[in-house]
Amino acid sequence: MLCQRLGLSLPTLKKLGWSPADNEYLVAWYRYRTGISEAVNKVSRWADQSSNNNHLIQATVLEQPTNGTGDNYGTIDFDDIRVENLDTTAQITLTADFTLGIRLNITTTGRTILADNTTANEFLKSVNSTNLRFKFDGNDLTFTLNDGTLGDGYLVVTRTSNEIEIWWDGVLQTDTETQAGTILIDNVGVRKTDSNPYDGTIKEIQIYREATTELTADVINRLKNL
Repeated sequence: MLCQRLGLSLPTLKKLGWSPADNEYLVAWYRYRTGISEAVNKVSRWADQSSNNNHLIQATVLEQPTNGTGDNYGTIDFDDIRVENLDTTAQITLTADFTLGIRLNITTTGRTILADNTTANEFLKSVNSTNLRFKFDGNDLTFTLNDGTLGDGYLVVTRTSNEIEIWWDGVLQTDTETQAGTILIDNVGVRKTDSNPYDGTIKEIQIYREATTELTADVINRLKNL
């Protein structure tokens, strides 16, 4: 009888300790406080924690962002005056469904967050405190937040069957867009060429070739607790 009761209860148990690495469609995971190579707090490498080994690197010392110290260790600080940025070691290409999750603090709006530094007009940027612009494959999409303002928080962007949705601080925004097209990413912090540099901090970035309700909930839950 005990075995029967256990068997009946197992399907209702909620999985514990979810990790982005549990998802087979994980493209890249730049994990908070993990895989950071630095010298005097200047970050030269942020190792990808997926199985794809697509690391973020910056060989030019003057363009290396700063790693926080003490309680702020693992919070990567990008200075726009120095045009600090990190390149991927390989091109990231998203052609269908995707999920992007980022824990960040935007100090100055109107700057690049993720982009391609070798192909023009491929970027995700803040426009002002309530607007985001997503440009890719000749498409220019602007999203207006109806809840909250861009600053210290967590951003999730998904595309499911070409419908693009945005969550800010866990809240689904009402402004959506329907758009197919290929998204190119090879840099964090600037767009082609070394322009519109990001000003603020980033704790974690997750990129997937999948978008589901369950994955969105898992990404939001992780980012909000960083």
